[in-house]
Amino acid sequence: MRKFWIEERSGSTLEDYVLREAEILHSRGFVKNYIEKQEVTNRLGGRIMINESIPYLISKKPLLNCEKDEYSFDILLNQVMKVTLQSIC
Repeated sequence: MRKFWIEERSGSTLEDYVLREAEILHSRGFVKNYIEKQEVTNRLGGRIMINESIPYLISKKPLLNCEKDEYSFDILLNQVMKVTLQSIC
């Protein structure tokens, strides 16, 4: 596992705080949450989006547009943390 180390620099208290919080977050595990995902598929799963599926049904293709909730690390909070750490380092 990769650890975040805090360097001793003068006048960088915000950097130290962000890096300390990132280390705590890394040790506890990153936040996961549900995100909505739409996909065209031939297997039923999630909610069927009827209006978006009508063109496939008219053309007699065995496809439906379904909306699913996916449990993922790729959420706004983790994206902000990643960009912040990249800009600091």
